Amino acid sequence: MAVARRVPDFAAIVDELLVRISSLQRGPEQSGPSNCPTDGEPPSLWANVFAETESWWTDHRLSELPGDQRRGLTLEILSKAPLDAAVLLLGVFSQRRVMLLERTDIEQIQSLYSTLDFTQRTIAHALSLLVLAPWFAERPPAEIEQEFVSGIGSRSINFANSLLVICLGLLQIAPGKYANLVHTVLLRLQVRSDLEDIHQLGGLLERLWPLLPEQVEAWLSRNCHAMPRKVFRLAVERMPSQKRALLTQQWKARRVDRRRCDDP
Repeated sequence: MAVARRVPDFAAIVDELLVRISSLQRGPEQSGPSNCPTDGEPPSLWANVFAETESWWTDHRLSELPGDQRRGLTLEILSKAPLDAAVLLLGVFSQRRVMLLERTDIEQIQSLYSTLDFTQRTIAHALSLLVLAPWFAERPPAEIEQEFVSGIGSRSINFANSLLVICLGLLQIAPGKYANLVHTVLLRLQVRSDLEDIHQLGGLLERLWPLLPEQVEAWLSRNCHAMPRKVFRLAVERMPSQKRALLTQQWKARRVDRRRCDDP
C-alpha cells in the first residue's frame, strides 16, 4: 500500500530561503525578510542568489513535489512582502523549474508592478521574462490579445513597460507566432500620452523589425517624436543605414517641432 507523502511546512521552508538570500547581502547578523537584493546589486550577487536557491531546492528535495504541492509552495511565496516575493520567484524560476501557476497567481504577480519602487524596475522586468512570458507563451495569441491590448492602453506606466517585456519574451520564445499580437499591442500603445516614459519600447521594436519591417517603420514614422534619443536609437539599430538615416532625420525634425510647441 502506497504511503502518502507528508505535505512540507512551506512557511518554514520559504522563510529559510529568505534568510539564506538575505545573508548573502547583509551578513548573517543582519539577515531577515525584506533584506533581499534590489536593483543596482552586482551581477555576482544575483548569481549567488540563484546558486543559493538551487542548493535550497536540493536540500529540501523539492523536485519530488507533486503538482498540487508545488502550487502550495507558490502560494506561500506570493504571501510574502512584494519585494521578497519578487526575489523568491526569480530564484525559483531561474532554472525554468516546473511550477504550476494559475490565472490568479499571474494577476497577483502582475500586481507587484504597482508596489515595486521605480529603482526596482529591473526586478519587475526579470519577472516578466522568466515567469510571465513562458506562462503566456503556452496560450494562443487570440486568447491573450484582448488582455494585452486593454492593459497596454489603460494601466500604469510600470505595468505598460513590464507588459512590453512580456511581449519581448514572447518574441524570443516563438517569434513567428506572436509577431502580429505584438504589433497589435503597439498600435494600441499609441493612445498613451506618456509614450516618452515607455522605456522598453526600443528593445521591442528592434526585435520586431526583422519580422514585420514595414509595420515597424510605419509605427516609428508616426510616433518617433515621442521617443527619447536612447530608446529611438535602439529601435532603429538593426535597420539598414539608409533607412536608419531617414527615420533619424524625421525624429530630429519632429523633436524640434515638439519643443517649439512646448515653449510658452
